[in-house]
This record gives sequence, structure tokens and C-alpha cells, in this order.
Amino acid sequence: MAKIERHFNMEVPEVTDWRNNKDFEAALKKAGLL
Repeated sequence: MAKIERHFNMEVPEVTDWRNNKDFEAALKKAGLL
């Protein structure tokens, strides 16, 4: 993940509970992908 973060100069948010759609949506919004 560190290589991806450095390449795109962006922090990748961590989703703590992979079964929680709201966490995924929040991470995608933070990354500007939603």
C-alpha cells in the first residue's frame, strides 16, 4: 500500500470492518472516488 500511496501522493484510508458498507463509502468519498 505504501507504494500506491507514494505513487499517487495520496493516503489510502483503512477500512476497519470490511463488512460495513458505510466504512467503504466513507473511504471512497475521502479518496474522491464516490
